[in-house]
Parts: sequence; structure tokens; C-alpha cells
Amino acid sequence: MIYYECFEQAIIISGKTYPHREALKALGARFIGGNKTWELRNEAEIFTKIKTLCKDLGGGPAATPLFAAVENVPTPVVATVESQATEPVEQSIAVPPPPVAALTLSQLLNQLSGVVQAAFPYPVWVTGEVQNLNFRGESLYLSLAEQDPNRHISQALTVNATLWPSVYQSLCRQYGKEALLGVLQDGMQILCRCEVSLYKGRGAISLSILDVDLSFTKGKLALEREKLLKELRSQGLDSANKKRALARIPLRIGLLTAEGSRAASDFLHQLEEGGFPGTVLFLPVPMQGEKVGPAVTRGIDQLVNAGCDLLILTRGGGSAADLRWFDGKELAYKIATCPIPIVAAIGHHDDVCVAEEICFLRMKTPTAAADFVVACFQPVWSRIAECGEQLLLRTDRRLQQSEHQLILLQQTFRQTWQEALRRVLIRLQQLQRDLLQGFLGEVLRLDRIFLRLEATLSLAAFTGLHRREDALRSTGTILWERFQGACEIHLRKLDQLEKGLIACDPTPWCAKGWTKLTVAGKTLRSIHDVEAGEAITARLLDGQLQLQVLQKESR
Repeated sequence: MIYYECFEQAIIISGKTYPHREALKALGARFIGGNKTWELRNEAEIFTKIKTLCKDLGGGPAATPLFAAVENVPTPVVATVESQATEPVEQSIAVPPPPVAALTLSQLLNQLSGVVQAAFPYPVWVTGEVQNLNFRGESLYLSLAEQDPNRHISQALTVNATLWPSVYQSLCRQYGKEALLGVLQDGMQILCRCEVSLYKGRGAISLSILDVDLSFTKGKLALEREKLLKELRSQGLDSANKKRALARIPLRIGLLTAEGSRAASDFLHQLEEGGFPGTVLFLPVPMQGEKVGPAVTRGIDQLVNAGCDLLILTRGGGSAADLRWFDGKELAYKIATCPIPIVAAIGHHDDVCVAEEICFLRMKTPTAAADFVVACFQPVWSRIAECGEQLLLRTDRRLQQSEHQLILLQQTFRQTWQEALRRVLIRLQQLQRDLLQGFLGEVLRLDRIFLRLEATLSLAAFTGLHRREDALRSTGTILWERFQGACEIHLRKLDQLEKGLIACDPTPWCAKGWTKLTVAGKTLRSIHDVEAGEAITARLLDGQLQLQVLQKESR
């Protein structure tokens, strides 16, 4: 059970508050470690919520006050009016006060300063939006603003505040400089304990900051973040980008990060180390400040239109205040409706922004995002390696088959060539026998003719023998010349046939190192009969070579 106690400026919560600390932080409560209590601003809306919370948990107002009540606080008088009035009430006529002496501005400001000091004798907790943050030496000057949705932004209520060097150094030692400056940024809602005074030089209220409740700012950011996530969940947009289909081979990667940042160099270096074969479209965008949301939204549209398969949104981490720019509504809806997956590597382990919650995948660092991109290609590389092994096996098997076929072809060609040569030799011998028989038959026929002529001449008149002797000699000479000519012709034909047969036999030439070149079955006799790139068959003594023309040179 928890209990509450109201004071003029604050509400103190006590009891078993640990299980309900998140609800108290959401209301802007600040934990006081000395007495294990929580402190809130005493406002009507907060008081109603605290009262309801305590009642629901079985608690209520505290029995003993934790602090003494502030003295000299005027007690409000509550007047009741009867519902049925019997007599009319007389109205009094206002009498103007007597004239008084005029005050100078300094006198007026002195009186106002005293009134302010009397009204705020103790520091009070004030909430507001940080504006015009400015360091001057070791002092920190800023304005606390309160925005009214019914007013123009230029009409916001503002009060000047100062964080003096001694207080600033004390808060840095207490909370850490990085954590403090992470909250004290333009546009951040803060809860600070301030001394209220009147700055006479300008006649304006001035605040001197004594303490800053860091948990209030973080709790408010968490509430706004949760509100946006709840709105996205109600429309089913919190998981819309997670359901986008990732390309099997994301070759075009869109990168959104700051120009010259460590995040960009780490991501690109890791892709190069991993052997990424695709293209990275790098679009520099700011990663800090109010321009983050519009710039990243435009960048997503540009990279989607450029045909990217996957978008990488990354920066080098940061505090919760640094990452609040990625909790914007415009950016969240753009990521949720993006037609391609978005991988976000923005925060670290404990800092998760809305953009990381609703994106396709959240990675810890830019290097991890690059490893994810490279891992997308692992199945493809494995498949390529497997296909390469299969291709190598099939190639080896095909080469073995080709070698076997080549051996068979060589054996078949050798047998065919030997058989053809044997048939040519047999035909040559047959032709030789035929020529010899024809020659002998012609000789015998001529010899018979000569014998018949000789018998005829011997029977002829002896007187005509001498007359015909010259004619016969002449005829015999002619016949002998013709016989010799016929013999020479037949011998030349035999020589030509023999030379042709010898010329057809490439074995002697091949044995001497000569070869026969053919292109498409035709004998190659000139370099003009072949073109570069054509295949040439070279005949050797023990086989053939398949050659390819690389270059022609004329002599």
C-alpha cells in the first residue's frame, strides 16, 4: 500500500512504492533516497491521479505528516449559498480608494521583489521546455517555455533560468556530465528545482536552477514513445515493415547515415571485408537535431525510388536524449509504410527508439548490420560452390569419356588407314600385272604381224622385194617408234600412279616432322584460306591435333 500527503508546493508519496515506480515516474515523481519517498508537484490533475492510485492499491492519505506545514498560509473560506433564497441580497456600491502617492519603478520593483520572496521562500519544482541553451564561460543560460496549443508558438510562456558554475559542477559530479547534458538540450522537457527571484534589471521573473530530475525527462520521453507505439499497434503498423519480403540477393543497399561518420566507415569497411558483391547507395542525412525526421523520411523515399533492395539506417549510438529524434511520428509512419525492409542500427543494448522497434530488423552496431547483409549471400555462395564442384565432376567425367572416344577414334582411323593403304597396294599390283600382260600381248601380236608380213614378203615377187624393202624398213621404224612411244606412255603412267600412291601416303612425311593441315576437311595451302579464330586439324605420325588460329603473319 502507498500513502500520500499534500503540502503547499508538493505531494509526498510513501509506503511500498517500488512495484509502482514506473507509474510514479510517468506522473513526474522524483525519488528521495534519504527517506525512501517520492515527491510530485502539487497540482489538481496530479493530485486526482495520485488519490485514485492510492485508493486502488488500498492506501490513502498518510496518518502523520512528514514535514511541518508552511505557516502563515491563508485558509480559504468556502461560502455556501442556500438553494432557496427567501430575501434578496443587497448589492454594495464600490467606493473608490483614496488617492495615494505614485511609486517609482525602482520602488515598485523592490516591493515586487519582496512579494516574490515572501511567496516563494523555498525552492520550487518547475517544469518547462528548454530553449535558447547557451554556455557563457562556466555558466549555463537557458529559457524554460510552456507551449499552449491554443496559442501561436511565438506566444509561448518563457522564463529565463540560469545554472551557475558551482551548481553545474555539483550536478555533473552527482549525475555525470554526459547524462546531465543529455537532458539539457533544446526542445527537452525538464523538471528542475529552482529559486524564484525578480530580476530588477529587466523587471522579469528569473530562476536559479539548483537541481534537475533526470528521471522526469526520461519518463516523459518513454511515455511519448509508448503512446506512439500504442497508436501504431492499433493500426497494425508496428510489425508492417517486419513482414516485408527480403530480397533473396539484396544487391542494391541504401545507406542512411551522417556524412563522414564512423558509422558509415565501419559499415562500408565491413561490407568490403565480407566480399559484398553488390552496390551501396550512400545518402548522407543528419543524425542529430530537429532535421533528422524530415531528412531521413525524404532519404527513404529517394532510395526506394532508386530501386534499393534493403535500407540501412544507422548511427553510432547515443543517449536517450540523442535518440529521441528517431521517436518522431512522421519517421515512424514512413518506416511502417516503407515497401522494402529497413535494418536499423541506431542505439545500443539499453537504448531502443521507435524506429528500431518497428523496423524489419534491429542490429546493435553498423558492423553487425553489415554482417547481416553479407550473411544474406551465404546461401548463394554455398550454392555456387556446390554447383562448381558438380561442374568440375561432370567436366572430369566428360574429359574421361572424350579421351576414351579419342583413343577409339585413333584406333579406328589407324585400322581404316592401314586397310585403305593395303587396298591401294593391291590395286597397284593388279594394275602393274595388267599393264605387263597387255604389253606382252601387244608384243606378241606385233611379232605375229611381223612374221605374217615376212612370210607374205617372202612369197611376193623377188623383184618387188627390194622395192618394198625400204618401205618395210620405214614402216618397221615407225611401228617400233610407236611401240616405244606406247611403252614410254604406259611406263610414265605407271610412274605417275606409283608417285601418286607414294604421295598419298603421309607416313614418310610425318616421320620427317612434316604435317598436313586441313580446315573443314580441305587441305590448307595458304594463310589466306584460314581466318583468325578458326580451328585447324594437324595430321601427325601417331595422331591428330586440333589447333586454333590466334594470329596471321604474311611473309
